[in-house]
Amino acid sequence: MYENLLPLIEAFTDNYPGYQAYEDTFVDKAKKDRLFELAEKIAGFYSGLNISRGSYSIYDNFQLLSNAISDMFLEYSDHPAARFSEVLMMIKIIDVIEQEVSSSGNPMDLTLE
Repeated sequence: MYENLLPLIEAFTDNYPGYQAYEDTFVDKAKKDRLFELAEKIAGFYSGLNISRGSYSIYDNFQLLSNAISDMFLEYSDHPAARFSEVLMMIKIIDVIEQEVSSSGNPMDLTLE
């Protein structure tokens, strides 16, 4: 489930190949600092999502991840990896599936395979 989402999320981190060039387009230090702050926050969520994938468990911070991506979109809509709508839709779909499975009362195993 996370295979398609992870590369899209990583593109919003400072590991993205075009990150430095994009950051260098800003003269305002506060704008650069905020970009770095959001990129680092998203990188943390990316790591957590990757750990969940590796342990075949459902990630539990989708709302915070969605908020960070939304903040990035609102403040940096010209980001070179700007697939914001696609990423937010994938997060929402996965989150809805997780909520439905968790609240169904079904005794099935909730780990992902």
